[in-house]
Amino acid sequence: MLIDDLEYLYYSELATLTYDGENIFKEGTTSYDLSDEAYDESKLAYTSNGHAATIEKAYNEETGVLTLTVKGDDWSEENKNEHVYTITFKTQEVTEYTN
Repeated sequence: MLIDDLEYLYYSELATLTYDGENIFKEGTTSYDLSDEAYDESKLAYTSNGHAATIEKAYNEETGVLTLTVKGDDWSEENKNEHVYTITFKTQEVTEYTN
């Protein structure tokens, strides 16, 4: 057997994404609109298709945008094997009272 040009594949995408038990994941989609829902971390669930991939989560309270960055096991400063997903939630209303 002769093997030439062997290449490893490091997956770095979401495989599942649910909110409040409802599947919202659509393959090929990176932006989701849940602007009718308030963000509740306990209602969010997700997995990656990469065996050793990592998922970083960042929520911006001012904009209501949650960012999920999935990084493949081969992620580095040069390679940056990653996919970024955003979910827009309802922003928190702030009421200011003055005397």
